[in-house]
Amino acid sequence: MEEWLDLIQPGWRAEVVEKQFLPHLQVTGGMVQARTGGLSAMPQPEHSGVANVFLVGDWIGSEAHLAGASFASARRAAQSVLQYTRQPVSV
Repeated sequence: MEEWLDLIQPGWRAEVVEKQFLPHLQVTGGMVQARTGGLSAMPQPEHSGVANVFLVGDWIGSEAHLAGASFASARRAAQSVLQYTRQPVSV
């Protein structure tokens, strides 16, 4: 994955603040369930609770689940950032 990132985002390694390698990390997946609100109950990228901080990941957004949710939430977060940066700054 790091080699792929080298191709698409040259220079990223110089920006790394902290790095962890966790080969034995146990992952437990949840399932989207109707009784808990389904996809519509998932946190949205824009709702981090912190101004100008957007959520992205496999459990974010109402469009998909796992990898699909990761890409969909990344797209929505990027769109939100672009929308924010296009707004005039008031001094």
